[in-house]
Amino acid sequence: MNADYDVVLFNALRVYYFRATLSDLEVETPPEVETALESLFFVIERTFASKNNDLHDRLQWPMFIAGIETNNRIYGQWILSKITKNRARAALEQTIEAQSLTGKRLTMSEIRALLCDGDLHELGNLPLERSSFLGAIMEL
Repeated sequence: MNADYDVVLFNALRVYYFRATLSDLEVETPPEVETALESLFFVIERTFASKNNDLHDRLQWPMFIAGIETNNRIYGQWILSKITKNRARAALEQTIEAQSLTGKRLTMSEIRALLCDGDLHELGNLPLERSSFLGAIMEL
């Protein structure tokens, strides 16, 4: 199971790095990021199918990252059903909705604002101690 978590975390970090360094929010998802998403979904689905609850809490951040990048509505809805942290689920729902309406990705700063404050309008008002995206989702 630790190897599975390492694979999931590695691929989630690949997706996060792509999103964090993206300058064109409408660019197509590159093949290496698509491959990382496929690996994420494969291992996460296998973990949930095994009924082993040990990793479910640790998979919240990788699932969130996969959920903001996937264009597959079925995977998006499945991830929403598996995210147990209320704030993370609400931020993911808002991110998916905003991205669907605009046809482009939200920036990681906008997603962080949704996650930390639940409001895109308070983007510039994030306290420094809450500005770590990974820290925010791990606190939930």
